[in-house]
Amino acid sequence: MIHQRAYFAHAIKNDKQIYVIGGRGDSSNTQYNKFVYSQYTMERFDIQDNKWLEMAAILKEGRYHSTTCILKDRYIYVFGGYTTEMFYGNIVFKVSRKHEKLVSVRSDYIEMYDTHQDKIFNPKEERPYFTQIHLYRDHINNVGNLICFPLLIRNTSPIQETNHCRVEDSSQILITGGLFVGIIDVKSHVYNTETNLVNLRKELAMPYPDISKFYYHTPQNKVYVVGRYRVQEFDQVTYEWRKCGLGFVQFCEQSWSF
Repeated sequence: MIHQRAYFAHAIKNDKQIYVIGGRGDSSNTQYNKFVYSQYTMERFDIQDNKWLEMAAILKEGRYHSTTCILKDRYIYVFGGYTTEMFYGNIVFKVSRKHEKLVSVRSDYIEMYDTHQDKIFNPKEERPYFTQIHLYRDHINNVGNLICFPLLIRNTSPIQETNHCRVEDSSQILITGGLFVGIIDVKSHVYNTETNLVNLRKELAMPYPDISKFYYHTPQNKVYVVGRYRVQEFDQVTYEWRKCGLGFVQFCEQSWSF
């Protein structure tokens, strides 16, 4: 990457481009302005050209440990995460853990980026912001490491077949899991991008709440979420979860025990 960043969010477009959004710098040896720079910026990796590019658009509020979801291979939605505030402001020349405090980003809005507006960063030009979207919701925690993916809309017509529905055309995002003040969130919500409504959906909650940024959607409309503690499968047709295997932490613990 062009800029140092960790704990960033990512989105893949058309299996050709990878967008990396937000993140954080190295708190042990990075100056304050460089430390927070990665939290606001976005880079794009072009797979065919094997090249990183810094994009012009920036987040309105910097964040890391956030999660993205891309709809219609175009619109990237950014959920949750934390931002950094300094106990002593910009007077501190070096950033360290004792100077840093984590603050959850505002819980009443998310940010969205239209990839059709891609523009390479030019230091001589003003940088546009991601679009801020105010949420109308019953309740949703804005936490880190949320699990978000497009939700296939169930077909209520007896004439049409489920196979005619494509998750790529979905306008709804399932939001579940995530870490809030050291506790994994057990609630699940669905965000409708057309109505801008977020509704609590208890029936879609994961049987084993987890945190993750990685999922894989198969052509058979199965979503595999690789969590910290478990791998779980979500059936887009029946709306049912199933535990499949060990997550990253449990797998590593078993591997190290041999």
